[in-house]
Amino acid sequence: MDELQFDFSNDALTVIIDIDFRDDWHFPTVPGTWRRLTMNLFGNSLKYTSDGYIKVKLEARSIPSVNPSVNSDSFDRTMITMTVSDSGQGMSSEFMKTKLFMPFTQENVTAPGTGLGMSIVKQIVDLSGGVIEVHSELGRGTEMKLSLPPDDRLRRTSESPELMIPIPEYSIGAVRRRANGRTVTIRGFDNTAGKSDLQIEAITSLKASIVKYAEEWFNLEVNSDNLVADIVISDESEFLKSTKLIESSSQLLLILCSNGARRGIYTSQFEVGQLVEFISKPCGPHCLAKALLNILDAEDALKRSKADHAIQAEPQEKRPNQDRHSFIGCRVMWLRLNSSDVPSENALSELLKGTSISDTAGVTESPPAPLEPPKMLLVEDNPVNMMLLATYMKRNGWDYEEATNGLIALQAFQNRPQGFDVIFMDVSMSIMTGYESIRKIRAVEAERRAAYGVQLQSLSSPPTPPSPPAFSLLVIALTGFSSQNDQEMAFDSGMDIFMTKPVRFRDVGSILDGWMKTREERSS
Repeated sequence: MDELQFDFSNDALTVIIDIDFRDDWHFPTVPGTWRRLTMNLFGNSLKYTSDGYIKVKLEARSIPSVNPSVNSDSFDRTMITMTVSDSGQGMSSEFMKTKLFMPFTQENVTAPGTGLGMSIVKQIVDLSGGVIEVHSELGRGTEMKLSLPPDDRLRRTSESPELMIPIPEYSIGAVRRRANGRTVTIRGFDNTAGKSDLQIEAITSLKASIVKYAEEWFNLEVNSDNLVADIVISDESEFLKSTKLIESSSQLLLILCSNGARRGIYTSQFEVGQLVEFISKPCGPHCLAKALLNILDAEDALKRSKADHAIQAEPQEKRPNQDRHSFIGCRVMWLRLNSSDVPSENALSELLKGTSISDTAGVTESPPAPLEPPKMLLVEDNPVNMMLLATYMKRNGWDYEEATNGLIALQAFQNRPQGFDVIFMDVSMSIMTGYESIRKIRAVEAERRAAYGVQLQSLSSPPTPPSPPAFSLLVIALTGFSSQNDQEMAFDSGMDIFMTKPVRFRDVGSILDGWMKTREERSS
């Protein structure tokens, strides 16, 4: 499922991954079963939910074997349940009763897609001996609950040594051992001022999932917000209000971001010596475990560095995993973005990575296609500023187009089927502002991804039109204003990074370098 990309740059939509803790999430399954189920259900929620939340919950419970073999030991079977719920458009009771699982049917005939998704889901569930429950109401959202047993016929094959899945270095067990006894505070999820009921429900559910991971997955002790803890996990909204998220520089800080690319702007706002880790939403146990290990490694390395300096000892031999971090100057500030934290964070991939529900048949993956050179769009109505931007692009070998207002930018995006990779957008322009232009560009981008994604539901024919970019569009706002309200307006409209004029091109270079690095890592 790593090849699927969905756009999560919409700050109005919160995607929540909620996975129950188990010591072992390895189960034998028919290849492709869970991948296709997740793709269809999550894709539908994404298509019909513009704000509020989408929640993917995974759980497993033991059930007595229906007909254990008389020649084998009795064992319990496990029922795996995935629930995908959203606050989207919902469905009428009449449609659910008569047409939900019929092929080539959609309640909204103008919506993109072929109407095959739920028909495919029903076929897979029936063939797997599972059950599906649907609860939905027009205007209030939908809940799809699938329960499937593992295929016991594959049990012997899945346990053969040559097919065992290797445990990654950032395993859950490693975090449990190293973080055992540590305390954590969860911040930034309780401020409900100015939020809608949907937003409050979304952020409450997101906080509950983070608390679950901390307590059940990693054995961390969760403190109340007003107590000093070893680790602080904060939502990005709290950081925007105040950079003073911690009481001591010895505390470890993890910040959940709607878009990981924003860390290029946040980097310079931390105190000297602060250990910081950024995590892009949505965040499951796999992503959080990796972030915790990264920052614990950074803490250990910092302690060794201080000890070596105090006794003037020879430098220690470099650890194999030490190159996952880098010192920024001599300020000993650790900043790390997980390689999977790109603007189009793949929640479906995170779901499977966090659980490792394994396919038992071998799959040969073709080598990744080479990346196309990125294409930039510069949108600026001031001729001098445009000249400066264009000169920078030329000197650094970036391919770009120019637009002098938001309407021309929108038309340029519409006329280019594959869109652009990065847009530098002035927010204050005549004819059409940058805010309005990006809202409409994001809508076009979402429509293209939905139209392309639904074709992947076909069981036989591959998609034929040009595919959208593998990574969601990165939008950098350029503005002469720097208030919190201006930043919130930019993020709400669909922009990813906020830069105040006059822009320092050194910062632009850092952002683009980091973006290119994660882009290359993601494609490899």
